[in-house]
Amino acid sequence: MEKIKFSVLIPTFKDKYLKDCINSILCQTYLNFEIIIVNDASPYDIDSIIDKYDDNRIHYFKNDIGFGAEDVVNNWNRCLSYATGNYVICMGDDDMLLPNCLEIYNYHILSNPNIDIFHIRTEVINENGDLVNLQEARPTQESIYSLIWHKVNNKRIQYIGDFCFKNDALIKLGGFYYLPYACFSDDISIYMASLRKGIYNINDIGFRYRISSQTITNTQNLRKTIISVEKAVEIMESYLSNPTNNIDDEKYRILALKRLPQFKQEMRIYCIQEDMKKAPLNSFRFWGNKYKQYGLTVRTFYRIVWNSVKYKL
Repeated sequence: MEKIKFSVLIPTFKDKYLKDCINSILCQTYLNFEIIIVNDASPYDIDSIIDKYDDNRIHYFKNDIGFGAEDVVNNWNRCLSYATGNYVICMGDDDMLLPNCLEIYNYHILSNPNIDIFHIRTEVINENGDLVNLQEARPTQESIYSLIWHKVNNKRIQYIGDFCFKNDALIKLGGFYYLPYACFSDDISIYMASLRKGIYNINDIGFRYRISSQTITNTQNLRKTIISVEKAVEIMESYLSNPTNNIDDEKYRILALKRLPQFKQEMRIYCIQEDMKKAPLNSFRFWGNKYKQYGLTVRTFYRIVWNSVKYKL
């Protein structure tokens, strides 16, 4: 069998942790990989960081005009367009791979060559690199129905860098799924890739996700993020609409379908409440004209307002 080549994609804008990110890939115990870095017209001096490396596995590109935070998924796909590996991992410029991450992926891919998407367990770190959380262990194999149920019922947390996609399968799907601010883009991309053959979960820890003040979820426009929520739920509903012949999958499908409306309302409330925390007066005017559009009662809307006011006190 041809030796597996990985393409590690780094859509780049920030410089603070980029060196740590790159070094974590170069330190892999598995050596057959390339690093694709696409600078999204960053104002930071990304060039000087890249110039310090002399490794022909690093391929560096620059966007003349940046996609920006809202359209960051377009930069994910720009990275994907340069990838020549059999499998791709798309990670943040402040995240890291643990040293044996690619070796672990390689072992499980060779054992499951027909699977299009793999997940590796993640540890969450803070700005100082301190461990703050661990992802839960997951079943070795899951269907799309189980994935959606865990999302809407348990609010399962995951990040795009947790996943390894078969390159040609992802390209056939049209690449990573675009939604503003990448909100639910990882989830929908995962569902698309797992629709036919499911997903293979690896419970070894191989990825480090960094929570920081620069994380895109802390800078997104929540008035546009709620649009992503609406679209994502619509797509989930479409995947859950047709019965399946698998007994366990059918149970997950039915339960997820029942839970989906409540999940949608919870996500709507979250977006509105977080937006109000940022600018209460302006947000009150904006959402005061729109809350009915999102299926909220007057009582619910004013409870959101009160919770936002309490946050500011």
